[in-house]
Amino acid sequence: LTNLFSTRYNIPSLLFNPALAVQSITGMATLSNELFSNNSNLSYFVIGKKDTVVDADSSLVYINKYITGLKEIVIEPDLEHRVPFEVFQKHLHLFFYRLAQIPLKI
Repeated sequence: LTNLFSTRYNIPSLLFNPALAVQSITGMATLSNELFSNNSNLSYFVIGKKDTVVDADSSLVYINKYITGLKEIVIEPDLEHRVPFEVFQKHLHLFFYRLAQIPLKI
């Protein structure tokens, strides 16, 4: 839902191991597709390949199929579901660095 809110309110999002592919809300894929198709804000996803709670492959399929706006996907090969502070700090820095490269739309 975080990405839906960020799109709705026109703000960038940073998500770690989002459980997008297993959302139980009816019509989430359709709603996501409608909202994200015109998304001009950055959606930055960090996916842990060793996550045993959220399947990385399913998340990647969902992101590539339904989230069509500006996005960046980073796959961390050793990241599990819990995000260590160092990994969080690294991607927070990269997220803001990436945002600084995107021209503002006023």
